[in-house]
Amino acid sequence: MAANWFEADHVEPLAIPAGLDAFGRARDFVSCRIVEALLLLRIEPGSLYASLAASPRSVAWSCLIALFRNETFPQGPSYWVVSDDDCERTLKAASEALGRLARDALHRIVSHDRLMETWLAVEDTDKALADHIAELKWWRDAPDFRLTAQERETDEACLRAALAGRIEP
Repeated sequence: MAANWFEADHVEPLAIPAGLDAFGRARDFVSCRIVEALLLLRIEPGSLYASLAASPRSVAWSCLIALFRNETFPQGPSYWVVSDDDCERTLKAASEALGRLARDALHRIVSHDRLMETWLAVEDTDKALADHIAELKWWRDAPDFRLTAQERETDEACLRAALAGRIEP
């Protein structure tokens, strides 16, 4: 389904009704939810973002731009449905770690060079996407979010612990 959405423009079963998406926001919303689902299904963020950045399709780049604008991604649940406070703390910590790792990967993959390369490739053929990329340059140069190697290792260990079943029901 994700490949159909980003690469083949086959939007079923997530088709957006005509007239509902006047500004392209609904499509970006769906794209971001697909990426979020893939991250929660344990797809490595850097590989996922690299795949989107390598795509010549505007829907993939529009998604990357939307992800850059989103301060907290992936979004955690409003509350955890668990019976144990320790389990809730572990899940919350894992969710926050995934968010930091995803943001770090996004900043590593969507580099200034990648932005310029893509902008040059689409400036004559897809003016809307070129304009979005030019706008993203400002977002890209805004406060950079990069984890140190130690921070990345700590967050990865937090995720491994949560996934290894060290969460007591």
